[in-house]
Amino acid sequence: MIIFNKCDQFTKMHDFARAYGSLCWNLSKVIPRKDLPPIFTMCTPVQGLRQGLGEESLRDLHATREEVMDKVRHAMEMRADNMISKLDDSTRVLQMYAWVCTNVRSRVRDVWWRVHLTSAAVLAGAAGVSLALYLGRGEIAA
Repeated sequence: MIIFNKCDQFTKMHDFARAYGSLCWNLSKVIPRKDLPPIFTMCTPVQGLRQGLGEESLRDLHATREEVMDKVRHAMEMRADNMISKLDDSTRVLQMYAWVCTNVRSRVRDVWWRVHLTSAAVLAGAAGVSLALYLGRGEIAA
């Protein structure tokens, strides 16, 4: 949350626009995101102090101030909601990792059995041929 405070001190809209533009330009240089977060323009109410903007603009600034105050008051609820969302995301990632590990283990087990059964068949065939040659039942044509 970015707050642009003391906006009631500007006497000309041109000054406000230049300050707001400078704020946006400088923020774009230090925030690595493409879009800027919302910037809340507001003022701090002070009794008896001359304020540069008109009455309607001041009402908007005070309304924005109340909106910011409500967001601050509900920050703990938002934090809990964000923690629940992060927990949900983490469990989904954990489920995906578990599925991948189970799938890889199953495929490795299948390959292991296939290799060992093939090796056993080759060994049994070689033992059979060796036994037949040893007992003289088979001849090797030369």
